[in-house]
Amino acid sequence: MISRRALLQMLAAESAVVGGLSLAACAPSEPPTAGISALTDTGPALRTLAEARGLSIGTSILAFQLHDRDYARMIGRHFSQIAEEGAGYMYDTQPLPGRWRFQRLNRTDSFAREHRQTLRIQALVWGHKTAVSGDFFDGWTPTPRWVHKGGFSRDELLAIMREHIATVMRRYKVRVREYLVVNEPLHSDSRRDELQPNVWLTTIGPEYIRLAFEQARETDPEAHLILNEWGADYLHQEHGPTNRPERYYRLVKALLAQGAPIDGVGFQFHLEAGLSKPTVARIVDNFARYHDLGLSTHVTELDVRVRKPITQAKLEEQARLYRTVIEAAIESPSTRDVMLLGFTDRYSWITAGAHYDGSNFPDHLVGTLMDNDFRYYPSFHAVREALSVGTV
Repeated sequence: MISRRALLQMLAAESAVVGGLSLAACAPSEPPTAGISALTDTGPALRTLAEARGLSIGTSILAFQLHDRDYARMIGRHFSQIAEEGAGYMYDTQPLPGRWRFQRLNRTDSFAREHRQTLRIQALVWGHKTAVSGDFFDGWTPTPRWVHKGGFSRDELLAIMREHIATVMRRYKVRVREYLVVNEPLHSDSRRDELQPNVWLTTIGPEYIRLAFEQARETDPEAHLILNEWGADYLHQEHGPTNRPERYYRLVKALLAQGAPIDGVGFQFHLEAGLSKPTVARIVDNFARYHDLGLSTHVTELDVRVRKPITQAKLEEQARLYRTVIEAAIESPSTRDVMLLGFTDRYSWITAGAHYDGSNFPDHLVGTLMDNDFRYYPSFHAVREALSVGTV
Protein backbone atom coordinates (compact mmCIF):
# COMPACT_ATOMS: atom_id res chain seq x y z
CA MET A 1 0.00 0.00 0.00
CA ILE A 2 1.19 3.53 -0.71
CA SER A 3 2.14 5.32 2.48
CA ARG A 4 0.11 8.01 4.21
CA ARG A 5 3.22 9.53 5.80
CA ALA A 6 3.00 12.87 4.03
CA LEU A 7 -0.43 13.75 5.36
CA LEU A 8 0.07 12.17 8.77
CA GLN A 9 3.37 14.00 9.26
CA MET A 10 1.51 17.26 8.71
CA LEU A 11 -1.07 16.18 11.27
CA ALA A 12 1.67 15.35 13.77
CA ALA A 13 3.30 18.71 13.23
CA GLU A 14 -0.03 20.45 13.73
CA SER A 15 -0.49 18.70 17.05
CA ALA A 16 2.66 20.36 18.32
CA VAL A 17 2.13 23.80 16.77
CA VAL A 18 -1.22 25.55 16.98
CA GLY A 19 -2.41 26.85 13.63
CA GLY A 20 -0.50 24.35 11.54
CA LEU A 21 -0.36 24.02 7.77
CA SER A 22 -3.66 24.33 5.94
CA LEU A 23 -4.11 21.39 3.62
CA ALA A 24 -6.35 23.51 1.42
CA ALA A 25 -3.28 25.51 0.49
CA CYS A 26 -1.67 22.30 -0.75
CA ALA A 27 -4.55 21.26 -2.97
CA PRO A 28 -3.79 20.49 -6.63
CA SER A 29 -3.86 23.41 -9.03
CA GLU A 30 -5.69 21.61 -11.85
CA PRO A 31 -9.35 21.66 -10.78
CA PRO A 32 -11.49 19.27 -12.82
CA THR A 33 -14.94 20.16 -14.02
CA ALA A 34 -17.39 19.63 -11.17
CA GLY A 35 -21.09 20.07 -10.60
CA ILE A 36 -23.29 22.04 -8.25
CA SER A 37 -22.04 23.29 -4.92
CA ALA A 38 -22.66 21.19 -1.85
CA LEU A 39 -23.01 24.44 0.05
CA THR A 40 -26.25 25.35 -1.75
CA ASP A 41 -27.66 21.88 -2.39
CA THR A 42 -30.96 21.19 -0.60
CA GLY A 43 -31.30 17.54 -1.61
CA PRO A 44 -31.44 14.72 0.93
CA ALA A 45 -28.43 14.24 3.19
CA LEU A 46 -26.44 11.05 2.74
CA ARG A 47 -26.91 10.10 6.38
CA THR A 48 -30.71 10.26 6.07
CA LEU A 49 -30.73 8.02 3.02
CA ALA A 50 -28.26 5.58 4.57
CA GLU A 51 -30.30 5.30 7.75
CA ALA A 52 -33.31 4.27 5.67
CA ARG A 53 -31.17 1.43 4.27
CA GLY A 54 -30.03 0.29 7.71
CA LEU A 55 -26.52 1.69 7.24
CA SER A 56 -24.37 4.30 8.86
CA ILE A 57 -22.33 6.43 6.50
CA GLY A 58 -19.26 8.12 7.88
CA THR A 59 -16.09 9.96 7.08
CA SER A 60 -12.70 10.42 8.62
CA ILE A 61 -12.10 14.06 9.52
CA LEU A 62 -9.30 16.42 10.45
CA ALA A 63 -10.19 17.91 13.82
CA PHE A 64 -7.81 20.83 13.42
CA GLN A 65 -9.67 21.87 10.25
CA LEU A 66 -13.08 22.14 11.93
CA HIS A 67 -12.51 25.89 12.07
CA ASP A 68 -13.40 25.74 8.34
CA ARG A 69 -17.13 26.30 8.74
CA ASP A 70 -18.08 24.92 5.33
CA TYR A 71 -16.06 21.76 6.00
CA ALA A 72 -17.65 21.34 9.42
CA ARG A 73 -21.14 21.97 8.04
CA MET A 74 -20.76 19.27 5.38
CA ILE A 75 -19.54 16.77 7.97
CA GLY A 76 -22.53 17.44 10.20
CA ARG A 77 -25.03 17.41 7.35
CA HIS A 78 -24.06 14.27 5.49
CA PHE A 79 -22.45 11.84 7.94
CA SER A 80 -23.73 9.88 10.91
CA GLN A 81 -20.34 8.49 11.94
CA ILE A 82 -16.88 10.07 12.13
CA ALA A 83 -13.32 9.12 12.96
CA GLU A 84 -10.33 11.44 13.37
CA GLU A 85 -7.67 10.49 10.87
CA GLY A 86 -4.49 10.04 12.86
CA ALA A 87 -5.63 11.10 16.33
CA GLY A 88 -6.20 7.56 17.55
CA TYR A 89 -2.69 6.39 16.76
CA MET A 90 -0.29 5.90 19.62
CA TYR A 91 2.18 8.49 18.28
CA ASP A 92 -0.47 11.14 18.94
CA THR A 93 -2.21 9.88 22.08
CA GLN A 94 0.99 8.90 23.91
CA PRO A 95 3.96 10.62 22.23
CA LEU A 96 6.14 10.05 25.31
CA PRO A 97 5.91 7.41 28.06
CA GLY A 98 2.95 8.25 30.26
CA ARG A 99 2.37 11.58 28.52
CA TRP A 100 -1.18 11.45 27.24
CA ARG A 101 -2.58 13.83 24.66
CA PHE A 102 -6.27 13.71 23.77
CA GLN A 103 -6.96 17.17 22.34
CA ARG A 104 -7.85 16.04 18.83
CA LEU A 105 -9.94 13.08 19.97
CA ASN A 106 -11.72 15.30 22.48
CA ARG A 107 -12.49 17.85 19.78
CA THR A 108 -13.82 15.12 17.51
CA ASP A 109 -15.90 13.66 20.31
CA SER A 110 -17.43 17.07 21.07
CA PHE A 111 -18.29 17.58 17.41
CA ALA A 112 -19.88 14.13 17.19
CA ARG A 113 -22.01 14.82 20.25
CA GLU A 114 -23.17 18.12 18.82
CA HIS A 115 -24.18 16.55 15.52
CA ARG A 116 -25.68 13.29 16.83
CA GLN A 117 -22.92 11.17 15.32
CA THR A 118 -21.20 8.05 16.52
CA LEU A 119 -17.43 8.17 16.98
CA ARG A 120 -15.04 5.41 15.98
CA ILE A 121 -11.46 5.37 17.26
CA GLN A 122 -8.77 4.03 14.97
CA ALA A 123 -6.40 2.40 15.54
CA LEU A 124 -5.30 1.28 18.99
CA VAL A 125 -2.44 -0.87 17.70
CA TRP A 126 -0.84 -0.24 14.31
CA GLY A 127 2.72 -1.40 14.09
CA HIS A 128 3.50 -0.47 10.49
CA LYS A 129 7.16 -0.88 9.63
CA THR A 130 10.00 -0.61 12.11
CA ALA A 131 11.27 2.98 12.22
CA VAL A 132 14.70 2.73 10.62
CA SER A 133 14.61 5.01 7.60
CA GLY A 134 16.35 8.37 7.51
CA ASP A 135 14.07 10.13 5.05
CA PHE A 136 12.33 13.50 5.45
CA PHE A 137 9.87 11.94 7.92
CA ASP A 138 12.63 10.41 10.02
CA GLY A 139 11.17 6.93 9.90
CA TRP A 140 7.69 7.96 11.04
CA THR A 141 5.34 5.18 12.08
CA PRO A 142 2.02 5.20 13.96
CA THR A 143 3.92 3.83 16.96
CA PRO A 144 6.11 6.47 18.65
CA ARG A 145 9.87 6.26 18.56
CA TRP A 146 10.17 5.77 22.31
CA VAL A 147 8.47 2.40 21.82
CA HIS A 148 10.69 1.44 18.88
CA LYS A 149 13.91 2.58 20.53
CA GLY A 150 13.18 1.61 24.12
CA GLY A 151 14.79 -1.83 24.07
CA PHE A 152 11.88 -3.24 26.05
CA SER A 153 11.56 -6.88 27.03
CA ARG A 154 8.55 -8.87 25.89
CA ASP A 155 6.80 -8.44 29.23
CA GLU A 156 7.54 -4.71 29.31
CA LEU A 157 6.27 -4.07 25.79
CA LEU A 158 3.18 -6.19 26.40
CA ALA A 159 2.44 -4.10 29.48
CA ILE A 160 2.85 -0.91 27.43
CA MET A 161 0.44 -2.17 24.79
CA ARG A 162 -2.14 -3.24 27.35
CA GLU A 163 -1.91 0.01 29.27
CA HIS A 164 -2.30 2.04 26.10
CA ILE A 165 -5.43 0.16 25.00
CA ALA A 166 -6.96 0.32 28.48
CA THR A 167 -6.24 4.03 28.97
CA VAL A 168 -7.77 5.13 25.67
CA MET A 169 -10.80 2.87 25.94
CA ARG A 170 -11.58 3.79 29.54
CA ARG A 171 -11.48 7.47 28.66
CA TYR A 172 -14.13 7.10 25.94
CA LYS A 173 -15.99 4.10 27.31
CA VAL A 174 -19.41 5.72 27.55
CA ARG A 175 -19.27 7.38 24.14
CA VAL A 176 -17.34 5.11 21.78
CA ARG A 177 -18.82 1.77 20.85
CA GLU A 178 -16.49 0.78 17.98
CA TYR A 179 -12.71 0.50 17.88
CA LEU A 180 -10.29 -0.57 15.20
CA VAL A 181 -8.14 -2.54 17.61
CA VAL A 182 -5.38 -3.73 15.27
CA ASN A 183 -4.71 -2.15 11.89
CA GLU A 184 -3.00 -3.68 8.85
CA PRO A 185 -1.41 -6.77 10.40
CA LEU A 186 -0.55 -8.39 7.04
CA HIS A 187 2.82 -7.78 5.40
CA SER A 188 2.76 -4.67 3.21
CA ASP A 189 4.52 -6.64 0.46
CA SER A 190 1.66 -8.63 -1.02
CA ARG A 191 4.11 -11.25 -2.29
CA ARG A 192 4.92 -12.29 1.28
CA ASP A 193 2.48 -14.52 3.12
CA GLU A 194 3.36 -13.35 6.61
CA LEU A 195 2.65 -10.65 9.16
CA GLN A 196 3.97 -7.10 8.86
CA PRO A 197 7.33 -6.70 10.65
CA ASN A 198 6.96 -4.21 13.49
CA VAL A 199 8.01 -3.75 17.09
CA TRP A 200 4.97 -5.61 18.44
CA LEU A 201 5.54 -8.66 16.26
CA THR A 202 9.29 -8.72 16.82
CA THR A 203 9.15 -8.37 20.60
CA ILE A 204 5.84 -9.95 21.62
CA GLY A 205 5.34 -12.37 18.74
CA PRO A 206 2.38 -13.03 16.41
CA GLU A 207 0.10 -13.42 19.41
CA TYR A 208 0.21 -9.62 19.89
CA ILE A 209 -2.95 -9.39 17.77
CA ARG A 210 -4.92 -11.79 19.94
CA LEU A 211 -3.58 -10.21 23.13
CA ALA A 212 -4.58 -6.73 21.94
CA PHE A 213 -8.15 -7.88 21.32
CA GLU A 214 -8.27 -9.64 24.68
CA GLN A 215 -7.20 -6.44 26.45
CA ALA A 216 -9.80 -4.44 24.54
CA ARG A 217 -12.54 -6.91 25.47
CA GLU A 218 -11.49 -6.86 29.12
CA THR A 219 -11.51 -3.06 29.18
CA ASP A 220 -14.94 -2.68 27.58
CA PRO A 221 -16.95 -5.90 27.21
CA GLU A 222 -19.68 -4.05 25.29
CA ALA A 223 -17.49 -2.42 22.64
CA HIS A 224 -17.49 -3.65 19.04
CA LEU A 225 -13.91 -4.71 18.22
CA ILE A 226 -12.67 -4.61 14.62
CA LEU A 227 -9.62 -5.93 12.78
CA ASN A 228 -8.73 -3.78 9.76
CA GLU A 229 -6.72 -4.42 6.58
CA TRP A 230 -6.10 -3.03 3.09
CA GLY A 231 -6.12 -4.80 -0.26
CA ALA A 232 -8.44 -7.63 0.81
CA ASP A 233 -11.68 -6.04 -0.28
CA TYR A 234 -13.09 -8.28 -3.00
CA LEU A 235 -12.53 -11.69 -4.54
CA HIS A 236 -10.55 -12.35 -7.73
CA GLN A 237 -8.62 -9.10 -7.58
CA GLU A 238 -6.99 -8.17 -10.84
CA HIS A 239 -3.64 -6.96 -9.50
CA GLY A 240 -0.93 -8.25 -7.21
CA PRO A 241 1.05 -11.51 -7.34
CA THR A 242 -0.75 -13.10 -4.38
CA ASN A 243 -4.31 -13.43 -3.22
CA ARG A 244 -4.46 -10.93 -0.37
CA PRO A 245 -8.18 -11.52 0.32
CA GLU A 246 -7.39 -15.18 1.03
CA ARG A 247 -4.50 -14.26 3.32
CA TYR A 248 -6.78 -11.98 5.33
CA TYR A 249 -9.49 -14.60 5.56
CA ARG A 250 -7.01 -17.24 6.76
CA LEU A 251 -5.64 -14.84 9.37
CA VAL A 252 -9.11 -14.03 10.70
CA LYS A 253 -10.04 -17.71 10.93
CA ALA A 254 -6.77 -18.49 12.72
CA LEU A 255 -7.31 -15.66 15.22
CA LEU A 256 -10.86 -16.82 15.95
CA ALA A 257 -9.58 -20.36 16.47
CA GLN A 258 -7.10 -18.94 19.00
CA GLY A 259 -9.98 -17.32 20.87
CA ALA A 260 -9.37 -13.71 19.80
CA PRO A 261 -12.57 -11.76 20.63
CA ILE A 262 -12.99 -10.18 17.20
CA ASP A 263 -16.47 -8.82 16.43
CA GLY A 264 -15.94 -7.42 12.96
CA VAL A 265 -13.51 -7.10 10.08
CA GLY A 266 -12.67 -3.92 8.19
CA PHE A 267 -11.88 -3.45 4.51
CA GLN A 268 -10.22 -0.26 3.32
CA PHE A 269 -11.16 -0.03 -0.37
CA HIS A 270 -8.40 2.26 -1.65
CA LEU A 271 -9.41 2.03 -5.30
CA GLU A 272 -8.12 3.62 -8.50
CA ALA A 273 -10.29 4.53 -11.47
CA GLY A 274 -9.21 2.54 -14.51
CA LEU A 275 -7.25 -0.01 -12.45
CA SER A 276 -9.55 -1.46 -9.79
CA LYS A 277 -12.35 -3.69 -11.10
CA PRO A 278 -14.58 -4.72 -8.18
CA THR A 279 -18.11 -5.88 -8.78
CA VAL A 280 -20.99 -6.02 -6.34
CA ALA A 281 -20.91 -9.82 -6.48
CA ARG A 282 -17.16 -10.04 -5.78
CA ILE A 283 -17.53 -7.82 -2.73
CA VAL A 284 -20.68 -9.48 -1.40
CA ASP A 285 -19.23 -12.96 -1.85
CA ASN A 286 -16.09 -11.94 0.03
CA PHE A 287 -18.08 -10.41 2.88
CA ALA A 288 -20.36 -13.46 3.06
CA ARG A 289 -17.47 -15.63 4.23
CA TYR A 290 -17.06 -13.45 7.31
CA HIS A 291 -20.82 -13.37 7.88
CA ASP A 292 -20.66 -17.16 8.03
CA LEU A 293 -18.03 -16.79 10.78
CA GLY A 294 -20.46 -14.64 12.77
CA LEU A 295 -18.60 -11.38 12.10
CA SER A 296 -19.77 -7.99 10.92
CA THR A 297 -18.08 -6.39 7.91
CA HIS A 298 -17.10 -2.72 7.63
CA VAL A 299 -15.99 -0.52 4.75
CA THR A 300 -13.55 1.53 6.81
CA GLU A 301 -11.56 3.85 4.50
CA LEU A 302 -13.22 4.18 1.08
CA ASP A 303 -11.64 6.43 -1.55
CA VAL A 304 -11.24 6.29 -5.32
CA ARG A 305 -8.31 8.18 -6.81
CA VAL A 306 -8.22 9.50 -10.38
CA ARG A 307 -5.04 10.01 -12.36
CA LYS A 308 -4.49 13.18 -14.38
CA PRO A 309 -5.41 14.49 -16.87
CA ILE A 310 -8.89 14.61 -15.42
CA THR A 311 -11.63 13.83 -17.93
CA GLN A 312 -15.37 13.39 -17.62
CA ALA A 313 -14.99 9.71 -18.50
CA LYS A 314 -12.56 9.20 -15.62
CA LEU A 315 -14.90 10.98 -13.21
CA GLU A 316 -17.75 8.75 -14.36
CA GLU A 317 -15.57 5.69 -13.73
CA GLN A 318 -14.79 6.99 -10.26
CA ALA A 319 -18.53 7.39 -9.68
CA ARG A 320 -19.15 3.82 -10.83
CA LEU A 321 -16.65 2.47 -8.32
CA TYR A 322 -18.20 4.41 -5.45
CA ARG A 323 -21.65 3.17 -6.48
CA THR A 324 -20.40 -0.43 -6.64
CA VAL A 325 -19.11 -0.36 -3.07
CA ILE A 326 -22.27 1.31 -1.71
CA GLU A 327 -24.52 -1.18 -3.51
CA ALA A 328 -22.47 -4.07 -2.16
CA ALA A 329 -22.70 -2.69 1.38
CA ILE A 330 -26.47 -2.46 1.06
CA GLU A 331 -26.74 -5.99 -0.31
CA SER A 332 -24.41 -7.56 2.25
CA PRO A 333 -26.32 -8.58 5.40
CA SER A 334 -23.18 -8.37 7.54
CA THR A 335 -22.27 -4.79 6.60
CA ARG A 336 -23.36 -2.11 9.03
CA ASP A 337 -21.45 0.98 7.93
CA VAL A 338 -19.40 2.66 5.21
CA MET A 339 -16.65 5.10 6.18
CA LEU A 340 -15.04 7.39 3.60
CA LEU A 341 -11.40 8.35 4.02
CA GLY A 342 -12.30 12.00 3.56
CA PHE A 343 -15.09 13.45 1.46
CA THR A 344 -13.53 16.57 -0.11
CA ASP A 345 -10.30 17.03 -2.03
CA ARG A 346 -9.73 20.17 0.00
CA TYR A 347 -8.38 17.96 2.81
CA SER A 348 -7.82 14.62 1.13
CA TRP A 349 -4.76 12.52 1.94
CA ILE A 350 -4.66 11.66 -1.78
CA THR A 351 -4.64 15.17 -3.20
CA ALA A 352 -3.36 17.46 -0.44
CA GLY A 353 -0.90 14.98 1.04
CA ALA A 354 0.47 13.95 -2.35
CA HIS A 355 0.78 17.49 -3.63
CA TYR A 356 2.71 18.41 -0.49
CA ASP A 357 5.86 16.52 -1.46
CA GLY A 358 4.96 14.29 -4.40
CA SER A 359 5.68 11.05 -2.56
CA ASN A 360 2.19 9.57 -2.41
CA PHE A 361 0.04 10.26 -5.46
CA PRO A 362 1.72 13.01 -7.51
CA ASP A 363 -0.39 12.21 -10.58
CA HIS A 364 -3.78 11.89 -8.87
CA LEU A 365 -5.80 15.06 -8.54
CA VAL A 366 -9.18 13.65 -7.49
CA GLY A 367 -9.98 11.16 -4.75
CA THR A 368 -13.26 11.98 -3.02
CA LEU A 369 -16.87 13.12 -3.54
CA MET A 370 -16.29 16.88 -3.71
CA ASP A 371 -13.64 19.16 -5.14
CA ASN A 372 -11.58 21.76 -3.33
CA ASP A 373 -14.52 24.19 -3.32
CA PHE A 374 -17.13 21.64 -2.21
CA ARG A 375 -18.59 21.17 -5.68
CA TYR A 376 -19.95 17.71 -6.36
CA TYR A 377 -18.16 15.22 -8.52
CA PRO A 378 -20.36 12.63 -10.25
CA SER A 379 -19.27 10.28 -7.45
CA PHE A 380 -21.37 12.16 -4.91
CA HIS A 381 -24.49 11.77 -7.04
CA ALA A 382 -23.67 8.08 -7.53
CA VAL A 383 -23.51 7.53 -3.78
CA ARG A 384 -26.72 9.47 -3.19
CA GLU A 385 -28.55 7.58 -5.93
CA ALA A 386 -27.32 4.18 -4.71
CA LEU A 387 -28.58 4.97 -1.21
CA SER A 388 -31.89 6.25 -2.63
CA VAL A 389 -32.87 3.18 -4.64
CA GLY A 390 -35.80 1.43 -3.02
CA THR A 391 -36.35 4.07 -0.35
CA VAL A 392 -39.70 5.69 0.18
